[in-house]
Amino acid sequence: MNRQQKAYAKKIDLLRRYINDHQQVLRRLIRKCNHLIVKFGWSESAVCSICGKRFGWYCEKSPTKCCHYNYSSLEESCNYCGQPSERK
Repeated sequence: MNRQQKAYAKKIDLLRRYINDHQQVLRRLIRKCNHLIVKFGWSESAVCSICGKRFGWYCEKSPTKCCHYNYSSLEESCNYCGQPSERK
């Protein structure tokens, strides 16, 4: 490896460390986020408008604003709005 390649490899390594450190900080912030769930786009996904975390389907009737399912029963529809978990 020549001098230029070594310098380039060192820069890449520094950037990887920088990104990794900041990803860890981002994960901690997302875990502590007081999520504000909103309907996102035409797909009606439930997404936090603060951190961007996705929560499945948006549900206006649910207190958390996302669908909740009882998978122990045969019927897989939202406990609040009745929409199925598999949407077309």
